Parts: sequence; structure tokens; C-alpha cells
Amino acid sequence: MFKIMESRINKVLPQVYLLFVISSTFSIALAQISLGLCSLLFIYLFFSYDIKVNHAPIKYLYYSVLGYILWLVISSLFGSSPVESIMIIKEEWLFLALPIGIYLLRDENFRKKLVYVFALATLIVSVYGLIQLFTGYNLYKETLPINEYGNAYQIYGMFSHRLTFGNYFGTVSMFLFGIYVVSSPALGKNIRLTIFWGAVLAMVATVLTLSRGPIASLGVVLIMSGFLMHKKFHLYSIPLLVLLIVLVFSFVPDFSEKFTKKLYADTSTEYEGSRRFIWSNSIKIIKENLFLGVGQGNFRKEYVKHLRADIHEERKHSHAHNDFLNISAISGIPGGVIFLLIWIFLFIALFKKWKVLKNRNDLDSGILSGAILASLFFLLSSMTEATFADEEVRQMLMFIWASGLALVVYEGKYNRAEIT
Repeated sequence: MFKIMESRINKVLPQVYLLFVISSTFSIALAQISLGLCSLLFIYLFFSYDIKVNHAPIKYLYYSVLGYILWLVISSLFGSSPVESIMIIKEEWLFLALPIGIYLLRDENFRKKLVYVFALATLIVSVYGLIQLFTGYNLYKETLPINEYGNAYQIYGMFSHRLTFGNYFGTVSMFLFGIYVVSSPALGKNIRLTIFWGAVLAMVATVLTLSRGPIASLGVVLIMSGFLMHKKFHLYSIPLLVLLIVLVFSFVPDFSEKFTKKLYADTSTEYEGSRRFIWSNSIKIIKENLFLGVGQGNFRKEYVKHLRADIHEERKHSHAHNDFLNISAISGIPGGVIFLLIWIFLFIALFKKWKVLKNRNDLDSGILSGAILASLFFLLSSMTEATFADEEVRQMLMFIWASGLALVVYEGKYNRAEIT
């Protein structure tokens, strides 16, 4: 009887995880409900049936994640509003998508299925975003606002902000791009076409948000792909980069001039909306709370102390517009260091496995390259935004990390009989 129950849960769990991944492209509520159900099923399996979960190859990554969460709790308990801070820390449950995804993605058939449906969902929502660009149509709300250049509507997808859309689909585009370039034609024509158009349309939609951070991150990662991964990436990345540049300048003829002006404004210490101004005041908060930080949810209150009394409300920021500064302000220098270690151990694990698989030209080597490129995009975007604090983007990142780390842990070792 217990074996039957375990088998049934193992059949349901992958389907619910698929729903989590697909719905992350358009609904944070449905995605988190699905992930919540996945978590309950996985925890039940883990404690009731002693399922085999081998995470030894990435143990230091897990130690750093656990250390990060623990330090957030400690810093919050010593902050000015411990109860409220602890309640905000519950968002860290998104890390559960990692072990669940690694457990499920050890199966090659499930990896292939998940990549296909995720690429299809990305393609559909990217098309929806492009429709918004010209019509302002929003399924859930009123007509979207005109973009800052006054020649079309802003692209939001089904998210609450264009930057969330840009960072989400920019990250996803790099994941699918890596898979397409590396994976073999033996993967199947329909799947490869879906992955290709999912990647390209996600890139186009990201660029046409006209958000500087995602555009710059996309350009940098496309250029870096050939140097970091394989020269053949430049066979695709250079034409795509030219296409995206042409799109931007066709859409906004004086984009370069306006981009330069905004870049100049962002490096000004006088302009209260500039990144430099925000970062300098965030550093002051870090210096004043060096060891424990201010605790989750208290950044805005501390930030306002460094502003003039009559400043506009929109300049009273709730985060530092940089993940590392933001986390260091919230949890002190130790929290920032542990967060950095998460990224270091992640890239060590992914690149180490990539060196083993890079010449195979199959789905697994494609997933690894995609996970690396997507993580690089996310990391670059987090230099000017607190992207890790954006749940829509972060929950997708956890799935992408899981897809690459599943190969680090199980590739070449997994016996499919274990899935039942």
C-alpha cells in the first residue's frame, strides 16, 4: 500500500512542478500555489518514504543557502521590527524549488518535456507582450501606459512592472538560447523550433521594454557567450545582437543619445533618482549597521533618514537597486558575503560539469550552457536592480538553477528505475 502511495505521488509531483514552471511566465499566484503543493508532496515523500536525494556534489551551495537564511533570521531578530521582518523572510521558501527540481529533473524524459513546455509558454507570453506594445492591451487591468519615448505602450506581460517582465524574459531567453545552440538536431525539429522562437521572441520582447538594465545585460551576455562557452555561440549571438540593435534604433531613432543622457544622470550624485545617489546612501546604511544590518523590511525607513525632509515619495526607495548592497544593508556584511558565496558555489558547480559535457551537443549540455548564461544575465541585471527580491523573477531562477544542478548531481549516475 505504501509503495503504491509513493508511486502515485511520484507521478503527480512532476505534473504539479510543470504547472509551477509554466505558470511562472504569467501568474505569480498560480506559480506559488503550485510550488507550495510541490513542497508538501516532496516533504511528505522525503520523510515518509526515505527517497534518495544525493546532493553531495553541491553540498557547499546548500550550506551557503542555509547559512544565508539563518543569518537573515538572526539579523531580523535584532532589528527594529523583528516580527514583521521574520514574516518577510518566509519568501525564502522559494529555495525549495531547488531540491524539488533537482530530484525531478534527474529523469531525462522529464527534462525534455519540461524544456519544451517552458519554451512554448515563453513563446506565447512573449507574443502577448509584443501585442501589448502596439495595443496597450492588458488582460487583467486597464490599458497600459505609454512608454517613456511616447511612441508605443509599455510591455508588462502579466506582471506588475516592465522591469520585472524585462528581467524575467531576458533571463529565460538566455536559458533557451544556450539550449538551442548546444543541443543536437536529434532533439527533434518541433522542439528545437519552439526553443529557438521562444528564445528569439523573449529577447525581442525584453529589448522592446526599452529598460536599460535588461537591454545592457542581454547585450553583454550575448557577447560573453562565445568567449565563456564555445565559439559557435557567436555564429548565433552576433546576428541576434545586430538584429536587436536595429530593432531598438528603428523603434527609438535617438535611443543612443537618450541612453547616454540617462547614463549620465544615473552617475550623478546630485540627481536623487540616480543609481549612484541610491547606492551611496545604501552604503551609509551598511556602514551604520555593519554586522547585523537593519533587518528585512526596514530598508526604506533607514534610507529616508539620509534624504532631505521634503523629498518626493517616489524617491523613498524600499531597496538598494543592487542585490549585494540590498542584502548587505538588510543583513549586514556577513549576509552579503554568504549571498556572494551562493553565487560562487553555483558557478563552480555549473562550469565544472560544463567542461565535462561541453562537447556532447545534446540536451544536457544545452541545459547546462543555458543555466550558466541565464544566471549570468540575472547576476548582471541585479547590479542595478534588487532582482533577487523580485519573486516573479526569482522563482523562475530557482527552476533554472535546478535544471543545471540536476545534471551536476545525477548526470551519468541516475538509474531510471528509481523514479517509481
